[in-house]
Amino acid sequence: MAPPFASFVETPTFAGVLAGMVHDHAAGRHVCVIGERGSGKSALAQAFATRLGYRTEVFSPVSYTHLTLPTIYSV
Repeated sequence: MAPPFASFVETPTFAGVLAGMVHDHAAGRHVCVIGERGSGKSALAQAFATRLGYRTEVFSPVSYTHLTLPTIYSV
């Protein structure tokens, strides 16, 4: 698999999380990636999409800091 970004280095932890996401997706479960700025969420999403053959698009969303977990889960 090609790296999601030119400077990306896959760690064993990243590979494990990615494998879990692919497994959950294959089982029909939804996957939500939450983390601090710079923690690798975009790289993880890009690697996930690439591994599954999905086309991706990068965009900058409006800040969602006002969302709470109950709001996210109700979507």
